[in-house]
Amino acid sequence: MKRLRLIILAIVCLLMPGNIHASTVVLGDPQNWGTGWPFTLYYGSGGGTRYQQVYDEEEFPSSPMEITDISFFPREGAKWREGTYKLYLSVTSKSVNGLDTSNLDNNVGVNEQLFTSVSLSGLIGSTKYTFTGNSPYTYDPSVGNLLLDIRISNIGVNGAGAFDGRTWDSDGEFSVAHNFGGPSSTIVV
Repeated sequence: MKRLRLIILAIVCLLMPGNIHASTVVLGDPQNWGTGWPFTLYYGSGGGTRYQQVYDEEEFPSSPMEITDISFFPREGAKWREGTYKLYLSVTSKSVNGLDTSNLDNNVGVNEQLFTSVSLSGLIGSTKYTFTGNSPYTYDPSVGNLLLDIRISNIGVNGAGAFDGRTWDSDGEFSVAHNFGGPSSTIVV
């Protein structure tokens, strides 16, 4: 049986409309495993360049929100896999455990937005790393599931260590597709 490795994702969002206030949504908790994908390690002949997670709309508050930050939780001593990381967000009609694993482009929604692009290398240096968006992404859970699509280019030195993750069962919260090698290009929980 394959090990399922998932990164814990915390999304900091502003709820709309009405009184706008900060809120944090944490998915994938409690963590029980570590994973190097996509930020520290790669496997396969050429290494992976794309990693997707789809999050069930039911895991979010029902009203539209603006996503301003996305945080991941590295373990002590982790080092980045050197490269340029572009994080995209979109609403997808694909379900948890229903991502297209042969063509990752088929998972992307029509409202795809580049959330941020950063070049990373070296020691991560904290127990929480937050990607701040260039501009907020408006997500309405009533329209569909949220897709996080990470694309990596300018790959250099391999990293080391892991980020907190989930294995085996996410209770339907999320699932993953990627091109990081192995007998299947997907990890489904």
